[in-house]
Amino acid sequence: MEKLPFYKDLLSYDIFSKVYFNNHVLDYIIAILIFILATFILKIAIKITFSTVEKFTKNTKTNLDDKIFEYIKLRSGPVINPFIYLGAIYAAIKSLTLSKGFIQVLDQITLILVVILIARFVTDVLKYYVISKSKIDTNTGTPSGALYLLLPIMKIIIWIIAFLTIISNMGFDISSILAGIGIGGIAIALAAQSFLGDILSFISIVADKPFEIGDYIAINNIEGYVVKIGIKSVRIASIKGEEVVLPNAQITSSQLHNYRKMNKRRVDLTLQVTFDVPNEKLEEINNIIKDIVSNQEGAEFGRSHFAGFSDFGYIFKIVYYIIGNDYSTYMNIQQVVSLELRKALDNIKVNFAYPTQDVRVFNQTNQIKEI
Repeated sequence: MEKLPFYKDLLSYDIFSKVYFNNHVLDYIIAILIFILATFILKIAIKITFSTVEKFTKNTKTNLDDKIFEYIKLRSGPVINPFIYLGAIYAAIKSLTLSKGFIQVLDQITLILVVILIARFVTDVLKYYVISKSKIDTNTGTPSGALYLLLPIMKIIIWIIAFLTIISNMGFDISSILAGIGIGGIAIALAAQSFLGDILSFISIVADKPFEIGDYIAINNIEGYVVKIGIKSVRIASIKGEEVVLPNAQITSSQLHNYRKMNKRRVDLTLQVTFDVPNEKLEEINNIIKDIVSNQEGAEFGRSHFAGFSDFGYIFKIVYYIIGNDYSTYMNIQQVVSLELRKALDNIKVNFAYPTQDVRVFNQTNQIKEI
């Protein structure tokens, strides 16, 4: 390092000229000054950077970057300050006359600390992002959801990358380590195909989001509300009352119906009346059906037609819709419509058709006798 012009003049004083570990006292004083100056400069640089980034985030359309930036500012003490002091200490020590071996050790220690600080910073920001995107369980007050369950796995991956970076820069050959991890991974995969299949399916569920906690779904003749999405399985509170546990792999490989975004449910109703109904009453039935459905709050009339004939009577095809996705409301309105329809048909003396058969017997005088 090139010495300052007044360096030799100061060494003329005994207090500055004393040597400890190959460096004068003056050298240590200069190192301390470098540490103080570097700390001041880095803090000013960080402050300017924060100001610039804050202006940028306020001009973006999303609020997520504002929240992350505010979190980083709040965590600037334990997250940013270590970088500042580490850089200042490194600059101060490098100003001293040190042995080649000591410099190598210093570089390695600095690299390890920098990688650890970066990994810690990334995991902190990632944790904040995941929690901000996760739902809060009203019972426990803790974050929940599929993305939050993936957080430990993401943290492990980040620290594995940090570890491999450190040992690679320390001169170790990581190709053999990676090869060992690959062979071990294959062995584990063969031994735990079902478990790994569920984990991969869990990642697929998180990425694609076919359903969320609280959604009403139907899969493989099972209907109910999703109460938990786990790494290996999904738990469903079925309409029968029990909790059903389905492996993730089974869910991603099956046809799934999600009723959460359903705005209305369709009702298909088939009605049969007896053949003795006169034409004027047949024409009246469609209007009766329309009036009954239209008078129900939450119901929307679709169509009603005299569709044809069966072996036992005249067929009417009716379609109407129930607004919303609540199953209880769906069944309640159907019940009211069916009861009102029964009452209305009784009032006009129209009977429902059911399987009947007339048997006619001829006696010896060719008189017809109905049984």
